[in-house]
Amino acid sequence: MSHRRGSGPGTEAALAHESSQRILIAISNGTNAVAAKQSSAEAVASGALARFLEGGVRVRARSGRRLSGFWGGGGWEGALSEHRICSAGGEQRVEEVVVERETWTDPEFGSEHEGWVGVLLEDGTVPPPVFFGSESSARHSEVAQWSVYIGRYPYGPRAAALRGACACGWTGPAHVLDWDQIGDRELQLAGANAADNCVVDWDAHTEEVRLATIALPTVVSDLLGRLTDEIEKLTRSSPLAAARAAHLMQVAAKQAGRWPAQKALNDADRHDAAVALGVSENGARSLLAHLGDVSLYG
Repeated sequence: MSHRRGSGPGTEAALAHESSQRILIAISNGTNAVAAKQSSAEAVASGALARFLEGGVRVRARSGRRLSGFWGGGGWEGALSEHRICSAGGEQRVEEVVVERETWTDPEFGSEHEGWVGVLLEDGTVPPPVFFGSESSARHSEVAQWSVYIGRYPYGPRAAALRGACACGWTGPAHVLDWDQIGDRELQLAGANAADNCVVDWDAHTEEVRLATIALPTVVSDLLGRLTDEIEKLTRSSPLAAARAAHLMQVAAKQAGRWPAQKALNDADRHDAAVALGVSENGARSLLAHLGDVSLYG
């Protein structure tokens, strides 16, 4: 993608020296650090990031989904981090770039259908993450949270619409933002309804995926539901007993799942397995290998 990141003296200087060789993608946990020694222009950008971090992001409880990233003002969880080799003054150094945004997952599908609120610009394109950082710091931050696209430096270009997005490639319908009504209000608040609609769209998407998965016999699905209900009831009277019951469910699942997973891994068509489990072909192979307690690499 050829779109530019955020503009301004600080970011332009950093981008001018950056090569695109990427050597690692990893999960990073912790808080953001900004270098103490910065030019005045860089201080503006880092100050904006600091205010954004301090303000946090309102995270509403969503039943049945795991939320990651943008967990409030105290720090970030599950942020995607990548290390790049950058050139400056004839020397090379490794810099860490953290891409942060709020995401959520479905308990059954996990990261295969990780969702987020995506942004569309006026021309229909998707903007890149907003770059915060300086030449003097080895740690940069790129924020892709929808609420930073407000059209003012040092934040991102102005969002024209929001839409749900998923790691599988699905995107939902656009929910247009009326900037005449938004005015000077914070986008995080003024665009909350549009963002919530994106979550609803993603919910509908994951339900469509679930409906396309292989059907379970009624006796099995009912039994799983009853076990879950009974453990929840047991929690009220004896949390320890409920925890042991949940552990025994895990043990039973591991024992019962090993043989069918191994057989499916060896015999099933990759595409059929992906559709049956509601994930990608690679995701299906990884899931079956995990259940079957085997390695895909010999």
